[in-house]
Amino acid sequence: MYLTLMPDLKEHLAETGARFGSLVAVAHSASKDPSLHHALVSALGALCAPREKSDEQKRLEQEMDEAQIEQMRQLAAGGAGGAAPSERKDDPAVLTKLAATLVEDDAVLVLAELVAAAASRPGGSGASTLHTAARVLLSMATTPEARGKIVAQGGFKALLTCALCEHEPTATSAAWALAKVGISINPVAYPRRPGSGPESMVKPLLRLVDGAEHELQQFEACLALCNLATHPELQQRILTCGGWRTLTMSLACENELVQRAALEAMSNLTTADEVAAKFAEPGSTEAKIFVGFCGSDDPKAQLAASGAIATLAGDPEIGSALLGAGALEPLVNIALLSDDPPLLHRAAVGLANLFNNNADAILGPAAPTDQSELPGPALTAVGALITLSSSPVEPAKAAAVGALVQLRKTRPDVPMPPAEVVQAVVANIRAEHAARVAEAEAAAAAREAEVPAPAPAAPAFFEVVTEGAAAMEVAAMAAAAAETEEEEE
Repeated sequence: MYLTLMPDLKEHLAETGARFGSLVAVAHSASKDPSLHHALVSALGALCAPREKSDEQKRLEQEMDEAQIEQMRQLAAGGAGGAAPSERKDDPAVLTKLAATLVEDDAVLVLAELVAAAASRPGGSGASTLHTAARVLLSMATTPEARGKIVAQGGFKALLTCALCEHEPTATSAAWALAKVGISINPVAYPRRPGSGPESMVKPLLRLVDGAEHELQQFEACLALCNLATHPELQQRILTCGGWRTLTMSLACENELVQRAALEAMSNLTTADEVAAKFAEPGSTEAKIFVGFCGSDDPKAQLAASGAIATLAGDPEIGSALLGAGALEPLVNIALLSDDPPLLHRAAVGLANLFNNNADAILGPAAPTDQSELPGPALTAVGALITLSSSPVEPAKAAAVGALVQLRKTRPDVPMPPAEVVQAVVANIRAEHAARVAEAEAAAAAREAEVPAPAPAAPAFFEVVTEGAAAMEVAAMAAAAAETEEEEE
């Protein structure tokens, strides 16, 4: 067991493709002896779980990079070379590979037994075992291909047990592992036993979103909630546990990936009646939020927001609130400026629903005689529908054609603008958009050119960290986002 603490041995095991079937078999036999439980979990933890860091170490790593920390350590010891050499760190990729191998060799079965036994001990005497088990399962859940087996072999129930612990680090590790599992597993694939179904994930995930130590945890928890929110029963569970408020607060995060994940989860929740009712309220904040994201520069955020708006606009009362929040403009811009088929489809459905249910609010009240011309915003919106009616994206084309046919039936007084007028309006909007893009690029280039020369360097151990752990976190978030996109495809 001691040798498994050494990074060199772990690298050797990973490089040679060592298997752990014998170790798992021995652990399974020894698991009948309660006195060996903690030793067994610790052995698995030494193999694949990152070493725990003290609060002081975490604080230092947030403020300084590794070289700066080492300088501080040497200074504290009286000067260069005064401190003992730093202990070599484990390679995260090696730990992940070993954890995946343990899953392949059925180590999750052993962990599930040990967690169940530890949870049943009186007086919290199994807390240490639960903590280490949660860390091991978190390391195992890092590999997407291992997540199905974690659920199938009892790891999901074990994580739920750990997530309910009063010990915060244990609960956080377990909730994070649940988030990783929740990203990959369809909600209908979870076991449906009382107290260990997918509904039990909701509270731990929401707590993780609220109290995450860093944005990667928050991001993955939002992705898992997004997946759960596709199931009606789980939608209600999320809402009952205050999930709408928690996700709304996450939109204030400066990280765009966290914003997008929270917005996607909220978009899935908009099919619930109590959420839809929020959009119908006068001056609805929810309507303003979704309209704002519908006009954002992030295509994925646009996709989530426009999809929700397209669905909600089928209700006349909600459609009126969306128009009041300015939904027409971003939908028109998507219709005329985007070349993304899913976005065009959502914009077409959104415009069609708004015209079908709230035509008077867009066009003005019906006139006894034919109108000579349309007001500016209405002309642009009708022009967008006409443009979409010849789109190569068939679902968008069908929605636009249907809306135009319905418009001619319900509002025969509304004149259809001539083709040359529509072309001029579209060309003008596209030219304005191109000018804004060019202006933004020029401003960015000017800012880069005006960056002042750096001030004289301070001592190295006082410099601000800009890379290292932060860069690794962003890379992990990007990988999780890519994994989600692959599953959607």
